[in-house]
Amino acid sequence: MKHPKALLKMCILSALTYFLCTQSTPPPIHIITFTVSEHVDQDARIAPFLPQIDTLFIESAKELFNTNDTALVRDTIDKAHTYIFTPKKHISILFERCKVKGFLLYDEVTHKTTIKPCFSINYFAIKKSDQRKGFGQKLLHYLANRKPYDLRLSVYKENFAAREFYQKQGFSIDSENQFEPASPLLHLIKKRVSC
Repeated sequence: MKHPKALLKMCILSALTYFLCTQSTPPPIHIITFTVSEHVDQDARIAPFLPQIDTLFIESAKELFNTNDTALVRDTIDKAHTYIFTPKKHISILFERCKVKGFLLYDEVTHKTTIKPCFSINYFAIKKSDQRKGFGQKLLHYLANRKPYDLRLSVYKENFAAREFYQKQGFSIDSENQFEPASPLLHLIKKRVSC
């Protein structure tokens, strides 16, 4: 049985979501950000959106691993939940008319070489049927405007579509990871523009 506070949070969030989604003119696009406080499956604030987020995980993982094996992808995602959705991580979910269109999962960290705070993006997904509609750009713009931090992420060197997208959003190559010669990673950065 869930803790009474968790049930109360879930009821409030469900009521808020219901209210937003039943208005005659719900906000067309909105972003909600949570800081994960416990395991994601038990976090009452995120739980209502988890099925849609998992669908996005599966869709993007199938594309990333170039497979249609849902069982393999599901197993990978279940393992990833314990690593990716850990306390103190942030998740920003983009909705259009109450449907999850994409999300960003990130940490607020201090970069090891620059000793400056930054947002380190761990996972970024936009529903495949909604790509190239500006949702990814909106999420990155939202994150860039939360705090005056650099944005950092890693992308597979061979993922040319993702690299092109990030370059259009102002990211540049910071370094390359040579530890995985079969699938090298590029570490990208979008530096915060100082006023």
